[in-house]
Amino acid sequence: MNRKSVQMGNIATINVELVPTARAVTAEDRRLFPIYIQILDLDSAGKCWKETTRKLLAIDPDENTLAARRLYDSYLVRAKWMCETGIKTICSDKNASFEHWVVHILKSAIEAGKILKPETQNIDQWAHEQVRILTDQNILQPDPNLSQKACEKILLKQF
Repeated sequence: MNRKSVQMGNIATINVELVPTARAVTAEDRRLFPIYIQILDLDSAGKCWKETTRKLLAIDPDENTLAARRLYDSYLVRAKWMCETGIKTICSDKNASFEHWVVHILKSAIEAGKILKPETQNIDQWAHEQVRILTDQNILQPDPNLSQKACEKILLKQF
């Protein structure tokens, strides 16, 4: 099989020699995620791997069946991994970062005297618990457009 890159419409360019194999989500995985979804859709619809390879990966499996099958299998395995494990990592990373950011704002408001200090020795643990409660109640949600000032305003209303 020749080394080549294939542009899949406006979805993504596939380098037919490289399939991410890292144990963590890579930038390449994020870029290829729409292709992973399509591969999973075609697989669950019972489409033949050869048809998927022609349609989605733009490779003729009759030209080099073994290489085409290896490429298809590697994309299918990675797509399943992304949907079962990788996506959880992405979501938990975002939620953890959001929680830490809000905890920082909450603790800063306590230090500034804007919020009364709770009757506990472990402010950090208390702050994390309160943020989890607020997110569980949908009072606070991870939002890239939420400013620090707006977040503090929400916290001041709650405490």
